Amino acid sequence: MSFIEMGKELFNGMDEASRKKHLVVKVSKVIRIMAAVLLVCVYMNNELNLGITLPKITLNLWDESVRAFIKSNIYKVSIFWLVYDLIISNFLRWLCVHLDKTEEVKSFPVLFTVDDLIDFGCALYFGLYAINQIIELNSAIITYDKIMCMVSGIYLLVVFVYWVYIQNSNLWYCIHREYTYYYDTNNKRIPKDANVIYRGKLYKVIWTGNVVSGKSDTKKEWVLLAWDNRESISMEEAVKDKDGKLTLDTWKIGEEI
Repeated sequence: MSFIEMGKELFNGMDEASRKKHLVVKVSKVIRIMAAVLLVCVYMNNELNLGITLPKITLNLWDESVRAFIKSNIYKVSIFWLVYDLIISNFLRWLCVHLDKTEEVKSFPVLFTVDDLIDFGCALYFGLYAINQIIELNSAIITYDKIMCMVSGIYLLVVFVYWVYIQNSNLWYCIHREYTYYYDTNNKRIPKDANVIYRGKLYKVIWTGNVVSGKSDTKKEWVLLAWDNRESISMEEAVKDKDGKLTLDTWKIGEEI
């Protein structure tokens, strides 16, 4: 598979991500991955002579001062992005939780906006760095940074390992999750402890056998329990009530995250 074909797949992934939530975060990640793939391909072509097809970017060489600025600051930007993502952002979240006493914690949207802007800005910088490397190679200027290429390879490895872990974690979760014998209006099987919407109200699915009521004659069955604990409805009756439109709240159970 050529780099162009891989790029098309990544762009298709970006297009799909644009239809979902957290667009900026996903676009930033796609840019970082594409930049890392470019740098790794540059390294492998020049060090291992693998003959990977690199894109022919029909752009003239950028001004020398611009190229020097991009290359001289790549380590600073990389370290800043890493430190901010792992330390500073978490510390700012901690401050918001402990210092913001407003009921809605209004500082969080501001912090999330700052996070997204920094993430996107750093991703653009990485993208410009990679594009500049390709332009220089197309102009027979071989000045790529071996350390940055290896760091890019490590980044891709971390992203891949994390992706595999998430897939296996989700699989393990699905295998061990306890399900009821009932399905919602979309024919999705309803799991235990799921959140469902019934007649426009949010409920939690529970098994009454796990609830200590103090009554020996308590019927053990699947029920919908209102979040204020003031109302419970038999799951069987809710499923039979077609007008109630019993539906899984997919955001709550993680399918939309």
